[in-house]
Amino acid sequence: MSASPVVWVSAVRLSLGVASVVHAALQPRRTAMSALDAARHSGGVAMVLSLAALISVAPALAQSAAPVAVHHIHGLAVDQGDPDAQYRLAQRLIGGSGVARDIPRARTLLQTAASAGSAGAMRELALAYADDGILFDHSDDLSRQWESRARAAPQPDSRAPEDERAFAATLPSNLERIRTRYAHANGGDPAAQQAIAREILAGAHDDPTLVAKAYGWLERAAASGAADAQFAVAEYYLGLPNPTSAQQDRGRQWMIAAADTGHQAALRRLITAYKKGDFGLGRDLERAKAYGERLLAALEADGVLPNQGPWLSASWDYADTVQQLKRER
Repeated sequence: MSASPVVWVSAVRLSLGVASVVHAALQPRRTAMSALDAARHSGGVAMVLSLAALISVAPALAQSAAPVAVHHIHGLAVDQGDPDAQYRLAQRLIGGSGVARDIPRARTLLQTAASAGSAGAMRELALAYADDGILFDHSDDLSRQWESRARAAPQPDSRAPEDERAFAATLPSNLERIRTRYAHANGGDPAAQQAIAREILAGAHDDPTLVAKAYGWLERAAASGAADAQFAVAEYYLGLPNPTSAQQDRGRQWMIAAADTGHQAALRRLITAYKKGDFGLGRDLERAKAYGERLLAALEADGVLPNQGPWLSASWDYADTVQQLKRER
């Protein structure tokens, strides 16, 4: 049975649109924009998104044509309110791909797109609410609501971009993994708590709210006894530009807690702090000497030899502390 004229014309339009963009990748920016503009008017929303997806997976095209694709996706998302374009734009805003990174706007676009029927945005929200990351605070109810809507929505077929097909196929396993990790973290597992914190920090880009959220998880891991987390939280509080007295006190407490486990970096920091009177601890050479002895014991327990750098540095610092004590007695 032969294809109908409408189907045949649509196929020709898509083929010509793809060819236009491939050719445009070798031309100046203005030519590339003209090609995508033509595709937009001849094929509509679906064609532009298909071409944008092609650009996103073709390195040769991405260099010159990707900014043009972003421009058109932005136009579809804003001017026409297309939910799939809104979803694609939100993805780029999260990663800062071709556009300035903008997490608040990405959140709004994802919710708008999902409410308007974008299955990709629904899947993204299901994952984001299952986690406790840079996009949203954890909400099991909202995660399961969006998961249910994503399952009921049409699934991507063979014509959909490969990344969308993979995203849909792996949604169940990804949700199970994220929910299991969150349950462990919420139950006091320091490894899961630190994993969540690391992911937030990786995407925080120095956003103070997100950084504080990450260190909230690290402090929970510190309370569970994780020495690395104790040291990290201590460094965070003591390194704030203008810490409050309460923050500085918490920093000191976590630094001492980490040192008491034999954490070598914490021991070194306390030795220096007590020798100089940093962190509001007050200068105390006897304490510096005691922590120096503990550092040497920790190095020996780790098998560090006396002729190796860490031992030489620690022994020199210890000898210096002893000499200062002798001079000041």
